[in-house]
Amino acid sequence: MSITAAELLKAYEGFETSFANVEEIKRYRESKLAESALQAAFICSHCPGAQSFYEVGTGNGRLLVALAQQGITGATGIDVSQSRIAFAQRWASELSFTNIRFTAADGLQFLPPQPVDCSLCITGALGYFDVLTPNGGLQLLKNFAAATRKGGWLVLELYTHPRDLGLMRAQNSTELRVWRELAPSDPWRYYLSHLVFSPETKILVHHKTFIRRSDSFIDQKKEAIRIYTEEEIRKDLQIVGFTNIQVFGNWKGEQYQPEIDETPIIVAQKT
Repeated sequence: MSITAAELLKAYEGFETSFANVEEIKRYRESKLAESALQAAFICSHCPGAQSFYEVGTGNGRLLVALAQQGITGATGIDVSQSRIAFAQRWASELSFTNIRFTAADGLQFLPPQPVDCSLCITGALGYFDVLTPNGGLQLLKNFAAATRKGGWLVLELYTHPRDLGLMRAQNSTELRVWRELAPSDPWRYYLSHLVFSPETKILVHHKTFIRRSDSFIDQKKEAIRIYTEEEIRKDLQIVGFTNIQVFGNWKGEQYQPEIDETPIIVAQKT
């Protein structure tokens, strides 16, 4: 089972355009800043002195807005979704954060105007590049090396899905279906997942179904992600020139447990 660039883009285009009113947007922004607070604190703690940032897969801009609240000097965030970039730029403008810039661009084709103190790629976005471009993840890491000043940092968040893959193994299957109810602040109430994994390519295809809270509207999307192991990401980081690689189990900085932790955090330094 494969996925096209159009299908991957559809999974995110228009995500922040379903709000009923200004109050709903306000609640959504507040929830995203609360979600980002721990991430911003982790980055400030593990990348001491970092004041300029570059983020690929910035989405709605929540992380850079959270970092701007910490007083950073500048940041550039890019994403392929035009609608999400528009949402992020409007958010930053309303908060008068003139030192952060959002641009709709491809991470394999774009570099910030000058090297930054810290490059960022969270919410598993690294794994999307391997789906659409052979060795796309490695190419993105090379771009991060070019974008980051000597002595600067790279922070990655990977999605490894150990629970989902473990359930598949337990059922001797490569497919899984699960659902969950979202937080009251989210405009979508239910989230249903159908996952299909290829052991050969290490690509996990994810069919998502969202049911909107206000009117039960159903929105279906499809995305896919390359699953990395710790050994694989360490090897690729060393190839492109990052060392002092640390792997954490979560944004709290706890020890990484491969069979349990869904979103390991990688911190590496450019030599």
